[in-house]
Amino acid sequence: MKIAHLSDVHLGYRDFNRTDPTGINQRQKDVEQAFVNALKVCLEIEPDLIIIAGDLFHAVRPTNYTVVAAFNHLARFQDHRNHKPLLIVAGNHETPKTAEAGNILALFRNIRGITVVTDRIERVRLEEFGASVLCVPSRGVRDIQPTSLAPDPKSAVNLLCVHGPLQDVGRYRSDSSLPQSHVIKAGWDYIALGDYHVFQQLSPNACYSGSTEYTTTNIWEELTVSKVVVEYDTDTKALTKHEIPQARKFLDLPIIDASGLEPAEVLEAMVGNAKEIDDAVARQKIVEIDFEKRRRVSGEIVRQLKSRALHYKMIFEAPHSLSVAAGRSLTHGRTLEESWSEFMATAELPKTIDRRAVVALGTKYLQEAAE
Repeated sequence: MKIAHLSDVHLGYRDFNRTDPTGINQRQKDVEQAFVNALKVCLEIEPDLIIIAGDLFHAVRPTNYTVVAAFNHLARFQDHRNHKPLLIVAGNHETPKTAEAGNILALFRNIRGITVVTDRIERVRLEEFGASVLCVPSRGVRDIQPTSLAPDPKSAVNLLCVHGPLQDVGRYRSDSSLPQSHVIKAGWDYIALGDYHVFQQLSPNACYSGSTEYTTTNIWEELTVSKVVVEYDTDTKALTKHEIPQARKFLDLPIIDASGLEPAEVLEAMVGNAKEIDDAVARQKIVEIDFEKRRRVSGEIVRQLKSRALHYKMIFEAPHSLSVAAGRSLTHGRTLEESWSEFMATAELPKTIDRRAVVALGTKYLQEAAE
C-alpha cells in the first residue's frame, strides 16, 4: 500500500500586509500555491491513500475565500485521482475550544473519497486495502494513555496518524508534549505525524512531514530543510521525500559586520547583498553597529531595497559581549525574536497557558515594533 503524507498546510495564513492584484494577501496566496503544488506532487506519486495530518487551515474560522479555494482545490484533485481515499485529521489551529462549536473541516466530507476526523480518537477502515488508520486529532491527544494506541489485529495494514507535539522534537518544549514511547511503537506499518513544521524522521516508519510552506513565527530556522510530501510504501518499507516547489524565495542574506565601516559603506554592502531580493522575503543582519551609525543607515537606498522585496527585514545588533562564569566571552548574535523564542522554550508556565500561542504573540509584537 502506497501512502502520501503531508501536514500543516495553514491555508489562510497572512503576513507582511502586501496584496496581489485581486486584493488577497500575497503570503496567503503563496501558502495556497504551495498546497496546490503539494497536491500535484501527490498526483505524481499516485498513492492509494493521502493523509493530511492536521492544520489544513491556519485558523478556526478561515475567510470565505480560503474555505472556497480549499474546497475547489480538493474537489478537483479528488476528481483527478478517481476519488481514492484522502484522510484529513484536525490540527490545533483549526480546532475550536469547544466541540459544540463545530469544525470547518466537516464541510469536506461532501467531497467523494474524503474522510475527516475532528474531535476524538477514531479508527477509519479502508476495506479495499484491508487497512485501518487510527486517527488522533488535536483534541484527542489529551486522551492518549501509554497503552491506548494499539493496532487493529483484524487489519492487514495498520496506520497511525497523530497531530500533536512529541517530546524531544524541535527546539520548543510543550507542556502537552507526549512521550515518544506512547506513539512510536512496534505493530504500526506507518505513523504519520503533524504539528512540527520541519521534516523529522523518528523511526524508519514514523515521521513529521513538516509544513508545506514557511508559516512559523521564525521562518529562518526552517530554511535549511526543504518542504516535502512523504511517500511511504508499506510493502517495500521505503520512505521517500518529494520536494514541494515554493512560490516565494526566502533569503537569509550574508551578515554585514559594521565595525570599522562608515554608514555609506554599510549601505553599499547591503546593496551588494541584494542582487536576488526582488519579490523575495529577505533578512539582512548588520552586527557591531552602534546607535548613531544605525540611525544613518537609512534613506532612499533602504526604501529602494524594501520596495524591491516582498519583505526586507533589517536586523541591527549593537557591539557588546558578555563575560560568563568560566571566563569565556559570549558575543551576542541573536535577534530579539530569537532570544524571546529561546527563553520561552523552557520558561515555566501554568498548564492552562498555550506556550506556542504566547511565543507567537510575543514574536508578532516584537516584529511590529521593529517595523
